[in-house]
Amino acid sequence: MLLYLIKLCITLTVILGSAEVAKRSPTLGAFIVVLPLVSILSMTKALLGH
Repeated sequence: MLLYLIKLCITLTVILGSAEVAKRSPTLGAFIVVLPLVSILSMTKALLGH
């Protein structure tokens, strides 16, 4: 259960962080969301296991 909560917190942080960047610079926000978001999330989950 703790591992799930850690994964959830990391995922939320990445998503909310990219949303905040998009408020200031839509182009940069779109770039952050589209290109590396899936890679970051999958690598994070792979590093944490499960």
